[in-house]
Amino acid sequence: MPRIRWRRCCRGGGKRPGVVFVCGHQGTAKRVAEFQRVCLDLALHGLVTLAIDPWGQGERHQYPAPSGGRPLVPTGTFEHSYSGLQCLLTGGGVCRYFAWDAVRAVDVLAALPEVDPARIGVTGNSGGGVQTTMLM
Repeated sequence: MPRIRWRRCCRGGGKRPGVVFVCGHQGTAKRVAEFQRVCLDLALHGLVTLAIDPWGQGERHQYPAPSGGRPLVPTGTFEHSYSGLQCLLTGGGVCRYFAWDAVRAVDVLAALPEVDPARIGVTGNSGGGVQTTMLM
């Protein structure tokens, strides 16, 4: 593995900009090597980075099995659709829950003493790109 060096913008004091990384459609979400590489690169460029798992991915299963086995609803987009249909039946949409999670992630970053709350961004890929748009 190549030696990692801090970039110039990481030196010095003061508050840092922050970024929320919203994961795309991968079953293990923030544990995917490519996603971790993106977050590491953002951190090495001086950004305080917070990666979040969306519903139905990573550690955020909404329909776990009572016995602790496989979830009752398949993970990923199957779970998104399952939740989404329930929301539609009540006159809402599942997107509001994804957006709410992203807003709360921004709040977490803004509350950190090392983060400048006026310089917080968001990025993601695939479904995380959609969530980025919803947050904006």
